[in-house]
Amino acid sequence: MSEEAVASEKQRQKKLWFAAVKPPMYTVSIIPILVSATAAYAASGTISLSKCLQLNLSSILIIAWLNLSNDAFDADMNIDGNKPESVVNLTGNRNGVLATAWACFAVGVAWLWSLVTGPAVQGDPRIACLLAMAISLGYLYQGPPFRLSYKGLGEPLCFVAFGPLATCAFYLAQ
Repeated sequence: MSEEAVASEKQRQKKLWFAAVKPPMYTVSIIPILVSATAAYAASGTISLSKCLQLNLSSILIIAWLNLSNDAFDADMNIDGNKPESVVNLTGNRNGVLATAWACFAVGVAWLWSLVTGPAVQGDPRIACLLAMAISLGYLYQGPPFRLSYKGLGEPLCFVAFGPLATCAFYLAQ
């Protein structure tokens, strides 16, 4: 293979991985936190940038879980069989992708839990309840046996999960 062909293949792989990782998708975890942080700052005049950053990072792990597990679940149904940017197709390892997804979920949920049950928020049960509902809607959206995104309910579920549920939870957690 020529140098030019190798460079072209590397560029193609880079583009496929960028498409597979879906960077724009992560705004759905960042925006509710920024909106709630802004509202909390307007109400109290103070904000913890460290907590805001940690909420963002833990939420990004939850979105990574959703994206990776969705790829694995789609592989089970052969939905992404011809989709070269599927992480399962790029790695050829559906079980590894699903294991990575669940690892992201475990770390993300544990991190979120530590942030929303600590003394700074005085263990307000509404926060954990709202986040549990938002995360559950994420699973209902793409996880078996529900897979509600394929029944025309994807947008309403995402709106509720990342709109009022996540934003209110993160406001209370600030």
